Amino acid sequence: MPAAEDPTDDGLRIRGDEQHEDAERHRDRYAWAAERLVKAGLAPEGVSLRARPVVLDYGCGTGYGVDIMRRAGLNAIGVEPDARVAEWGRIRWGVPIVTDIILAPMCPAAIVCFEVLEHLPDSRPLRTLTRLLALTAPEPFVIASVPYREKPYINPHHVWVELDERTFTLAPDAALQQAGPDAKAAMTFWHQTWDGVINAGAGPINMLFEVRAKKP
Repeated sequence: MPAAEDPTDDGLRIRGDEQHEDAERHRDRYAWAAERLVKAGLAPEGVSLRARPVVLDYGCGTGYGVDIMRRAGLNAIGVEPDARVAEWGRIRWGVPIVTDIILAPMCPAAIVCFEVLEHLPDSRPLRTLTRLLALTAPEPFVIASVPYREKPYINPHHVWVELDERTFTLAPDAALQQAGPDAKAAMTFWHQTWDGVINAGAGPINMLFEVRAKKP
């Protein structure tokens, strides 16, 4: 059974088992990312889960997203610096969560980073993304999500606001720096609307994006 203390009492995260639209949108993002990662070949058939390439969920919170990805066949491991939240998530979802990225396996095949970049006061979103790309070298691969063009008064926990495509335009260059001059880098953006649909154009509330560099 999960610890009695509610890990969402500070308003920074969700448990992952709530039955409301916001939680549904969060879960939809993880299911969408899991599908992309599986299509990218990170859940090879005939290979045990532990032997498959590692996918890190950076800033995983309670770990419900790690659970979604592992159920899709991915060797996902969460990284959550709040030890109280990490422990709650390990018990509730039964998934591996470490409290520091240095405790995670080195050179993960991909990193998922959802609703984290806007929270970190000591690092601009692009700088944090660049560091995550470096961790997945020599073929950087990061899937991330941030609130789209959010106004400053919407969420008091968000340090960085008004984020959009322009915030991350240099990300492919950062990926190439890690992958080498012969690699090819690509960045793709999607948007999620209030009803949870991803890749819809009208009324987006979240921006999802993928940065990836591959060697020839």
